[in-house]
Amino acid sequence: MVPASPRMDLPPREIEEGRPGRKVCARGGRAKALLQFSNLIAGILLFAFTLPCRAQSAPGPQPKSGNEKPRNGPVSTDATRETIHVSSPLVVVPFTVTAPSGDFVYDLDESNVRVFDNGVQQRIRHFGMTTQPTSAVIVVQANRKSAPFLKSVHPLGPLFSNLLLGGKGRAAVLSYSDKVDLLQTFSGDPAKLKKTLQGIRPEGSKAMLNDALARAV
Repeated sequence: MVPASPRMDLPPREIEEGRPGRKVCARGGRAKALLQFSNLIAGILLFAFTLPCRAQSAPGPQPKSGNEKPRNGPVSTDATRETIHVSSPLVVVPFTVTAPSGDFVYDLDESNVRVFDNGVQQRIRHFGMTTQPTSAVIVVQANRKSAPFLKSVHPLGPLFSNLLLGGKGRAAVLSYSDKVDLLQTFSGDPAKLKKTLQGIRPEGSKAMLNDALARAV
């Protein structure tokens, strides 16, 4: 809201009177007269701008004031942002637990777990262990400088299939040197992964690692 008679602090300054060459200081009564005149102009402008605003207000229910909370729908926090509150009866909270040695802990039950929301403990309705299939991209440097190490990569197919991918996982294979090559698209076939890794051969002299990582992502 804008006050009908805003206060205006006018610093003392010299103004020209009607007579040429004569100057007086705008203090006392003259400053008060200027202030009253400016208040009158501000009041007229305020009245002029208020009338169209009231004329454009459509008839109907007006927003309630006070601290009453709306039952449903968005809550307007300001002119440009709204906050939507949604109640959810059930929230899924996935988590993993590791021991100090770094090994995963699998033998927990519901009595070992507590869930808090804003400091308030929540009731756990369902508790269980689930597994998610893994999708992995195996990126191998395959230039002439890495040729002595590729012999260690060739037999890793069964290792990735059994320990990393499991029964439902899948893997893709990229190699990089002077360029990035897609050697295998995503597949869950252990025999295919084994054959792909065994077939990597060194070529080129560059190592386009950043391009290979970007392609993998």
